[in-house]
Amino acid sequence: MEKPNFSELARKLGVDRRTAKKHYEGKIEKERKDKKSKIDDYYEIISSLLSAENKQIFYYKSHLYRYLVREHGLECSRSNFNYFILKHSKFCFCYSKYGSSA
Repeated sequence: MEKPNFSELARKLGVDRRTAKKHYEGKIEKERKDKKSKIDDYYEIISSLLSAENKQIFYYKSHLYRYLVREHGLECSRSNFNYFILKHSKFCFCYSKYGSSA
């Protein structure tokens, strides 16, 4: 069985020749590494800050983000922080329409 011309096939499909070859060979699944987030180290701190026992209340995610950057040296983007909060239902509930912040 003769291999197709991947460059020609790629031009017709509007993709890179290596992508065309991967699809031809059946390797279309993306391989991703499970890597730890920078924010995972702050899970316990965030948990304690959002707990009912804490006197300090963070009504907005942006206030919590700025506090962690200023006081605890958090180094991540605001969008990554928002994604982290949404990913963890324990924290997400604090900032939902129907949840409370404490």
